[in-house]
Amino acid sequence: MGEEIKSYVVIWDDEAKVQLRALYDHIKYKSLANAKKVRTDILKTARSLKNMPERYEEYPPMKRIPGNFRFKEVASQLLIYDVTDTQVHIVKLAHKRELNQ
Repeated sequence: MGEEIKSYVVIWDDEAKVQLRALYDHIKYKSLANAKKVRTDILKTARSLKNMPERYEEYPPMKRIPGNFRFKEVASQLLIYDVTDTQVHIVKLAHKRELNQ
């Protein structure tokens, strides 16, 4: 028998939900199909964090803040989240250029 994979509960903070909606609304003015694809890709990635969320890099701008902040780039966006013992909190969605600031 193999080792059981730990499963985390993925929770979106309200601010991150607002940012996802704003991104969708921004993209849909040019292309509804692209807006749907980007949203789907981000939500799919977020759901995948229920297993092995620490597989992605730490988020450098938040290294001095208590927590285990990590990020995954999806469609030029950074999905930024904090990993606890049992949960993954999606805290922010930001354009990838924020990483280099």
